Amino acid sequence: MLLSNGYIKNWRLFKVNMDKRLHQIQELITQLTLGNFNYKLAPSESRDEIDALIVAVNMLGEELRVSNEKNLALFKNSGDAILIFSVDSNKFVDSNETATRLIGFSGEDIRLMSIEALFNEEERLNKESEIVCLKSSIQTNFDTKIETKYGKLKDVSFSSKILPYGDDKFIQISIRDITGAIKISNNLTQKNAELNNAQKEIEDLSKFPSENPNPILRFNNKLELIYNNSASNINFLSDFKIKENNLSDGVLKTYLKRVKANEIPETIIETRNKRYYSLNLVYVKEYDYMNIYASDITKFIRKVNELDISNEKKQALFNELSEVIQSDVKPGYRSILQYMESNYDLANQHHGVWSLPNGDDFYASRLRSYTTTDYTAEEIHQIGLAEVERIGNRMKEIFILLGYEVNKPIGEMMNDLNENPEFLYADTPDRKEIVIADYNQMVKEAEEDVRPYFERFPVSPVEVRAVPEYSEKTAAGGYYQAPSLDGSRPGVFYANLYDIKQTPTFGMRTLTFHEAVPGHHFQIALNQENEDLTLYRKMGYRTSAFTEGWALYSEQLAVEVGMTKNLYDELGVLQSEMFRANRLVVDTGMHFKKWTREEAMEYMKSTTGMSDTEVRVEIERYIVWPGQATSYKMGMLKILELREKAKDALGDKFDIKKFHTIVLDQGIVPLFILEDIINEWIESF
Repeated sequence: MLLSNGYIKNWRLFKVNMDKRLHQIQELITQLTLGNFNYKLAPSESRDEIDALIVAVNMLGEELRVSNEKNLALFKNSGDAILIFSVDSNKFVDSNETATRLIGFSGEDIRLMSIEALFNEEERLNKESEIVCLKSSIQTNFDTKIETKYGKLKDVSFSSKILPYGDDKFIQISIRDITGAIKISNNLTQKNAELNNAQKEIEDLSKFPSENPNPILRFNNKLELIYNNSASNINFLSDFKIKENNLSDGVLKTYLKRVKANEIPETIIETRNKRYYSLNLVYVKEYDYMNIYASDITKFIRKVNELDISNEKKQALFNELSEVIQSDVKPGYRSILQYMESNYDLANQHHGVWSLPNGDDFYASRLRSYTTTDYTAEEIHQIGLAEVERIGNRMKEIFILLGYEVNKPIGEMMNDLNENPEFLYADTPDRKEIVIADYNQMVKEAEEDVRPYFERFPVSPVEVRAVPEYSEKTAAGGYYQAPSLDGSRPGVFYANLYDIKQTPTFGMRTLTFHEAVPGHHFQIALNQENEDLTLYRKMGYRTSAFTEGWALYSEQLAVEVGMTKNLYDELGVLQSEMFRANRLVVDTGMHFKKWTREEAMEYMKSTTGMSDTEVRVEIERYIVWPGQATSYKMGMLKILELREKAKDALGDKFDIKKFHTIVLDQGIVPLFILEDIINEWIESF
């Protein structure tokens, strides 16, 4: 049958567009492999799988750009201690700040030292030949111990290179603190084994993250399933008849055998139960296992099938796309991976931004941005310590009132409480439905309880739903989704019900106050429904200092007005507040006080009772997001401060309902603007 002119035109337009996009992707990958990390490709309006690939490669390019800038930093800003040694004078002539921190001597003192002065007598004898090489302008690498100003021995790695400056001979000596890396072993062989094992674990985990939205599976040489991520449990295992590690799907079994023998392409497309899967099969010869990286491309296939072109042309397009991926995309990713692996050892060994160029100034800027206040890092740290102590003392009082013997840290006591079956739901098939029903009842009760304290209430309703199963393992304990602007969708408080211990009954009301009423739902829904605000004010500008500060204030308000039903509920509120107070301490601790990751984890665990996994996730979040975690508690404290200021100034004229209206009526604002608004309100009387 002849195609109409319209069909031919549509096909030509599709072909031209596809060729253009594929060429653009090829150019993007080429630019990244050439080191042009500023090169970006704008996604199309289609928002399809190819756009998703473009976005992913753009993100990788940005990450590489940042990494490249760090690697080009001058030695003064290096994470390693670097000293410049003059062979002629037998003295150091320069050093960076890391060297002064590591050794303990000032830069001026270091310039009066010889190489031998870095070692104690025993180590000078042990490393005599290496020291001779250093002083003889022979490039060398070795591990040793150095003695700091205060007599402390530190395990370090030495490396040197010659700096040719005319007739003068200078040697650049780099010293890396490897104390943490060799806690288990004191010799080079054992240290390398430990690092190699850790590297393999990291690589293994990076290939098989449980939170990956696409199915990932691993089979041994007997075709037994030895690993699969959570995404594969949704459809993939049943679609491919994989049950209890038994692979009964003959086609898939054949593919795995053939990929091991290198007889088939890496990528194939299979159809199961009316769903289409793209399968990337990889045989890992080193470990003798096979990986399957799968993607559900059903939506993409359906879109293609809707195109008014022949099956032959559709297949030709698929073939062309597959060839481009194999010839251009995959080599680009391999190049990026190689770059990252080659620069792995150049990564900063410290966890706080203080160790980066202008790190203290950067952190101060982040604190001002996230808290929208002028508090210094030191002030925020001290506020955090004081709040942790205050909250802990109140929790002790409650435990005593409840008849408990306070004979261990509060964190441990809360952890014990969280393990008590009395406060946990029975693990029955209908557990989630029961919990959600209880949450929704708590929302209704809260809506009635807050009526005497607010003038305005959201038109949009709020309901509680369970976090979808596909994201349970990685999602937060609870989060809020704003209603639609047209009112067609309600506000939703999503509760994570993956782990039964995530939902102790004493913590449910505080989460309800925070996420729903009078917390996020009140503030965000009223903001969206405020006709005096522009669309940008409703949806564009966000500051966690205000939004999260209001949510924490809501928890406090609930306790003050009697919305908690018993002392256990109050413990739940205090546990939440303790967590946020901890953030002030550990965030400033790492980025300003030079705490290690381990020191921060230990502090948070001891004061909150959180598990090792929970603490690790939190601390690593703060490492890569400096300052943001401080906004929650600082926002709450500022709202409380302004409320008390208004109370003191207005006396009997103070109206809590009016105060809440004033706070919420201007939308999401920086805290210094909120302070001006409250001051104007006070002055209006």
